[in-house]
Amino acid sequence: MRLHEIMGITQNRAWGVCSLNDFRKYLGLKPYSTFLEWNPNPEIAHAAEKLYGNIEYLELYVGLQAEEAKPLVDGAGLCPGERTTAHLNAPTRAILSDAIALTRGDRYFTHDFIPFNLTAWGFADCQRQPDAFGFGSALGQLFLRTLPEQFTENSTYAFFPLMTSQAMTVYLKDLNLSDQYDMKRPTTRNPGVVAMDYTQVGNIIKDPKFIAHYEKRAKDVVSGKG
Repeated sequence: MRLHEIMGITQNRAWGVCSLNDFRKYLGLKPYSTFLEWNPNPEIAHAAEKLYGNIEYLELYVGLQAEEAKPLVDGAGLCPGERTTAHLNAPTRAILSDAIALTRGDRYFTHDFIPFNLTAWGFADCQRQPDAFGFGSALGQLFLRTLPEQFTENSTYAFFPLMTSQAMTVYLKDLNLSDQYDMKRPTTRNPGVVAMDYTQVGNIIKDPKFIAHYEKRAKDVVSGKG
């Protein structure tokens, strides 16, 4: 990521943005008085002090990127830089404010999100189902519908794509749900052979060796013979 960081610092200077402390003052936050207050890690604080000399000269991009991060604990979620004794800091406020503004200002999530526009079926399909696989993950549904031959219906790779299988094994075990999920790495299934001729289709169906491609899935929604 070295190149990306250099480009960020260069762009920061090209735009002539304010310093970190100026930005904190604008947000109504207390300016940092020392580098150690900005980041208690001596290695980071002393390196920045050697480069900038004075905390007032600390650039915005560098200051936000290298600021002390919230500790990673259970339920922490978003962990950008933040002083534990201060209010939400600049990056946290910026990210959350942007997310809230996008959600509240998106007509697809507000004015247009009604059964009249989506149909009753479509509106119900958009609702979150906490008891389903992935605890109602919309991303998992998207993967299964778009790539039905790539994942099993309960694959952790589909429902938790941003987590490693090893990590999900631990989390699901703590929730007593590990037996409900497929932890194995997905493998591409052989694509089905398409038959267009009427006689050929009839012969295939009558063949006792033939297994319907969607037999297992049909059993989940259709009961009884056939």
